[in-house]
Amino acid sequence: MGPLTIHDRIGQGGQGEVYAAALDDGTRVAVKRLRQTPDNDDVARLIEEARLLAYTGHSGIVKPIALVRIDGEVALLTELVQGANLAQIFTTGRAPPGALFAVGATLADILHEANSSAGPNGQPLGMVHRDLRPSNVVIGRDGRPRLLDLGLAWTTERRTSETASGQVMGSLETLAPESFVQRDPTHARDVFALAALIAAGLAGRGLYSGRTSRQVAQLCTSSTTFNAQVKNYLTRLE
Repeated sequence: MGPLTIHDRIGQGGQGEVYAAALDDGTRVAVKRLRQTPDNDDVARLIEEARLLAYTGHSGIVKPIALVRIDGEVALLTELVQGANLAQIFTTGRAPPGALFAVGATLADILHEANSSAGPNGQPLGMVHRDLRPSNVVIGRDGRPRLLDLGLAWTTERRTSETASGQVMGSLETLAPESFVQRDPTHARDVFALAALIAAGLAGRGLYSGRTSRQVAQLCTSSTTFNAQVKNYLTRLE
């Protein structure tokens, strides 16, 4: 692979930042770079993300290109999807229900195939994305949604325990309540996140909007309080 020219930053998250870039042949790519002082876990997650992207192979998940070193640090190159993410789209107001349901159906298919994709041993990966949120779904110029960022994905091979360390992995925007008590995540967590994502587009705000992570944890660990919050929230969809 020849020289790489990095352009504007197009995204950022807990692990690092994503930039638009171009290879020497003019091919446009996305570059995911880790934060300035990455630890071993960050590097391991990035390498695992590249591996999972290669195994899933669904056209609705960004395609990996290569793992490279930039300024001595590991970086991941993937295809660059031209378009707008759902977070950007949702800021313009409530999304049209028909279009949003079509996006949801495609995402459900993507998540199902990723969950059932075979790993190196020929067995299903059982992948749970754990970070399904509006900013991780890009609607390409061709109108097709693409799912980004498998950095927090869990598989039956990569059994990163959450509750053992007290750390909950996932996006606060669409976090399923069982995330706070469940040791190993299941596909149901992505199903909840998908429903929360669609509801946010319909309601014009998320289920947990305005709440801190501590408040969300308190809400999710009380079934009575959580059910009351969901019931109140759903009235916005009527």
